[in-house]
Amino acid sequence: MESMKPPLNPPELLNDLHRAENRIHEILGALLPEELGPQCKIATPQQLSELLAALMRAGQCLHAATGCSDIDLQKETQSYRKEVERLQTVLPSLQAALVAERERLQEQRNRVSTTAAWAQASRETIQR
Repeated sequence: MESMKPPLNPPELLNDLHRAENRIHEILGALLPEELGPQCKIATPQQLSELLAALMRAGQCLHAATGCSDIDLQKETQSYRKEVERLQTVLPSLQAALVAERERLQEQRNRVSTTAAWAQASRETIQR
């Protein structure tokens, strides 16, 4: 169905690209609050999904805008490029935060498993 859509005109492309760029900017702002400095907060699954959707939407706009000489669209493309470059610098920090969170969760899982095993052994000992 998507391929059956008529091509967007420059104002529609500009609007779609602007919305995508704004969403990327908002998500990056949420992941990099100023009080954390260069550290990145852990992204939620929803944020990652929205980020991917915005990148895909922007990619479709850029593909549709190939050869378009609209000045405003070119300016918006530059603004989008800056956000993507910012994202590129954030990705290593985001990955590190996610790996650290995975390790923390694994430690918690191990503690719960150990506690459950201890509780089971205690019940069995008491029942004897």
